Amino acid sequence: MEAYVRIANVTHADPTTDRRGCWKRGMIVEVVEDGYAWARLESKQVWIAEGNDPATWPSQGKVAILKIPGVPLIKGLALRDAQMVDDAGVATTAPFRRRAWQFKIDLVPQAVRDEVLLTGEYTTTVAAIRNFLRRIRDDAQYTGLD
Repeated sequence: MEAYVRIANVTHADPTTDRRGCWKRGMIVEVVEDGYAWARLESKQVWIAEGNDPATWPSQGKVAILKIPGVPLIKGLALRDAQMVDDAGVATTAPFRRRAWQFKIDLVPQAVRDEVLLTGEYTTTVAAIRNFLRRIRDDAQYTGLD
């Protein structure tokens, strides 16, 4: 499984629009099968392979690819679900937040953050990543990869 993750916050002046519609640091944008063919604006490695200067990658510091080889796609699909309850757990008719889950990139070891920023991606295992996949509203651990 591979996940496309926001690394930088997008903000809006209106608090409801900001919460409901803007991508936030660590939110999983998409989840795909291992070996997915990422586009050059999604993957710094594809950008470089096409002969471009790594320093000019337009998505630098904005997105990254989190690779967890061997995990079936079906186990990670919930990571891209919208939050359909408010922060107290009460059901809402429209998404309360763009995503319910996030990759807590600020809590991973500095060496991991450095690699993500340098290469635009990080390859890991379920055991190493499980503590950093959390539900936004209550910080519960994502157990779907087990």
